[in-house]
Amino acid sequence: SSLILPDALLLRRPIYDEGENALQSFSLPLSSVSGLFQGSLLITRAATYSLSVSFNKILAGQGTINVFVSAGAISIAACTVSGNVGGGHVSNPPTFLIIARDGFGNRITTGGETFSISVRAVGDTEAIWTSESAGQPVDGSDGSYSVTYSITRRGAYSVAVTSGSTSIAGSPMAVTFVDD
Repeated sequence: SSLILPDALLLRRPIYDEGENALQSFSLPLSSVSGLFQGSLLITRAATYSLSVSFNKILAGQGTINVFVSAGAISIAACTVSGNVGGGHVSNPPTFLIIARDGFGNRITTGGETFSISVRAVGDTEAIWTSESAGQPVDGSDGSYSVTYSITRRGAYSVAVTSGSTSIAGSPMAVTFVDD
């Protein structure tokens, strides 16, 4: 006799981009112990999914179940920035957001992380602006952290964003300021 392997159907909502197929059908490798099938599925994108399992196209169990997958623990190296990190005129202080993400790039939706920002003139070892001295960044309690800093002299600078000893993605960032 041959073992009939079930098929799993995974439907993700919402669809993230138009080129993405939200409906994914695949054979799920399962093992049978006393007539119960067990298997595992690695999902790396936070979203709400609908999962159904069928044997020979006959829906098994109670039908479709909804599964909510949330972001994992924060990964400092996967965090990103959004907005104007710097550059432009010295009279216009830049504001940017640090976006907390997990190791798969999913956005973290809670606050509480501690980030440090330092701005140095290129070639200098001493920071001319630090988040600690300015009471920054501001925790949005939604996984975003707002930073505004000011530069008084034109020139090339480096903006570093860290948590502990780990830099976020792309840090340090080169920026240039000009006179008005």
